[in-house]
Amino acid sequence: MRGRVAGLVQASFAGAQIMGLPIGLFLANRWGWHAPFFMIVGVALLGGVAIVFVLQPITGHLAAAQGMGRKTVQHPLRTAASAVTVGLMFNVNRLVA
Repeated sequence: MRGRVAGLVQASFAGAQIMGLPIGLFLANRWGWHAPFFMIVGVALLGGVAIVFVLQPITGHLAAAQGMGRKTVQHPLRTAASAVTVGLMFNVNRLVA
């Protein structure tokens, strides 16, 4: 199920990039440059209402995850991977800035 959800989210990003510009240009040409932003606000409000009233809270995974943070930090390979990631972030930031 996680894979399907991740795929749907990625497909949504791709669809938004492909369809967003033509729709935004159409709205801007028809009703002015404010119109695409009002459309985004409207879609976000509809999505927020749907999230509040349609989705049920999922709390079962919280009980299973108790103590997982400590186990993750104590695993040497994961700690090393995290250290390398943080080091790369700071080095790339230094090169760009």
